[in-house]
Amino acid sequence: MSKRRTKLKDDEPIVIVKPIAYYKMLIHILRFGNKVRDFGQYKEVMGMLIGHLEGEGEVKNVVVEDAVPISHGGSIDVEFSGQDYGTFAIVDENAFAQGKHAVGWYHSHPALRIFWSSTDIKNQLFWQTENNPSGIGIVFDHVYLENPEDLGFRTFRLTDFRKGMKSDYHEVKTIVEPPESLEYYFKLMELINCIHAKEPPILEISETPDIFGEIYFPDKTQLLLKKPQIQFNELFSSLHKGITELLRFSVEPIINYLNSWSQDIIKNFMNNNIKIRDDLEELKNNLTQGISKIQNDFKFLLMNQLNDLSAYINDKFEQYDQINENINNQIQLLKEDVNKNLINLFENKINVSTNEKVNFFENLTNKLAEIIQKDEKSFEDLEKEVKIIESIDDKINLIDSRAINRFNTFESKKVKIIKDNTENLRKALSEFKNECSNFSSNFELFTQQVDNIKKTQNNKIEKGGV
Repeated sequence: MSKRRTKLKDDEPIVIVKPIAYYKMLIHILRFGNKVRDFGQYKEVMGMLIGHLEGEGEVKNVVVEDAVPISHGGSIDVEFSGQDYGTFAIVDENAFAQGKHAVGWYHSHPALRIFWSSTDIKNQLFWQTENNPSGIGIVFDHVYLENPEDLGFRTFRLTDFRKGMKSDYHEVKTIVEPPESLEYYFKLMELINCIHAKEPPILEISETPDIFGEIYFPDKTQLLLKKPQIQFNELFSSLHKGITELLRFSVEPIINYLNSWSQDIIKNFMNNNIKIRDDLEELKNNLTQGISKIQNDFKFLLMNQLNDLSAYINDKFEQYDQINENINNQIQLLKEDVNKNLINLFENKINVSTNEKVNFFENLTNKLAEIIQKDEKSFEDLEKEVKIIESIDDKINLIDSRAINRFNTFESKKVKIIKDNTENLRKALSEFKNECSNFSSNFELFTQQVDNIKKTQNNKIEKGGV
């Protein structure tokens, strides 16, 4: 164990691991390290921890809500690659869109005890920074699970990350919350189904199928066969009785020759087996590297094409927005022109109708003025005659029935003139009423036409906008 590890700090903020996060880490660990596998087949794994921080101060409580499997390897030292850093950025961006972020990482030391190597400390400096001083690192060893009440992992944090590689590290108190819903048990059912179907219980985010990954080659030492020999003593003991000393000396060279001959055969057979194994292992590595390279090239080519397609779609949407904006501007201008023309048309119609009515009222007023002037003149003449009659009152008695008839005739004519003028005025007013009624009907019809034109134009504007 590393000498730079310090004791657990009780006064430090704790780490809370949600049950689904612990489940996913455990499944990832046990997939590549368990009691069923041979020790030579153990593989370390590595993944990200997603969650949030709680509390005050520089270092806060860490709540681990999810675990994202990233990769697996073959030693206790996980050396991050350029592809791993790109994967970290993608996973962190997706988590940020859900209101979470990366709070640390986890990896395994299968059957090698739980500690941090110098490479682990170097990796921790990526997760524990000025922006995230609460960053943590979890180390699993599935062998620890055999101990009662042991969850199989420990959580560590650099004591002073500002010292870099010179910093010590210490254990952080960690609590795994019990499941609160049936979702956890549904996950267990999925795990059982995967085991029965012989499918991977969990997939890594950057995992690519390893066609030859499950082919197990025996170790070279396992191919070394024991030297078969004919046991001389046993043979001599069995033949001791009844065989002479001469036979013994004659048989021994033959046995030595047979042993030498068999040893050469075994040696050649063993060398051939080792060469075949080396050739098969080299073929497997070459095929695996070639397929991995093809998969990575295809993956990045596909990502580049998707990015180009996304940029192309964005450009098209920008062009569409520009065209749509131009159409809306043209429709707005057309709408303003139509409204302006409608207003001018309406004003012209009103002006024409108003001028006609004004002219009609002026003519009617002139006629009324003429009638009044005529009536005033007639009354003035009548007053003069009355004065004459009064001045010659004495002559009235002498006027006979002709004067009375004349007066009555004159009065009848004046009354008839007034009646005729009144009737003409009544007819003129009646015509004016009819014209006003026609004008009102025409104005309502014109208003309906204007509304229909506006509805038609609005429909065109809506269709053009879509």
